[in-house]
Amino acid sequence: MNVRDGSESFPPAARLRRRREFDAVFAEGKSAADRLLVVHALENGSGRSRIGIITSARTGNAVCRNRIRRLVREAFRTSRPELPEGFDLVVIARRAAGGADFESIRMSLLETAAAAVGKCRNSPKK
Repeated sequence: MNVRDGSESFPPAARLRRRREFDAVFAEGKSAADRLLVVHALENGSGRSRIGIITSARTGNAVCRNRIRRLVREAFRTSRPELPEGFDLVVIARRAAGGADFESIRMSLLETAAAAVGKCRNSPKK
């Protein structure tokens, strides 16, 4: 029997859903990238992190884009204890992400999110 506790779910409160939320992260946040993902991060003032995912047509057809989104969501969901808390993360998939497996996406998300959050924490406050 598969029992889920609250930490393993992906509720709507864990997602960036509105354009203004994405725009705020792009305008004020910091970013980091590797060959698979670009992650923009912005402190959100709450105790939990949220994620927004962008996959452009350049990453592949609809099947490929949807697969990438599923992998990134699952990486976020399963790696939540390892990710920094209190940040809005916008993840942009690069073309190479289309051929990547789950573990590669997961490691890329952890590393780039940590780098982007590190830049946020080290930047001077306005």
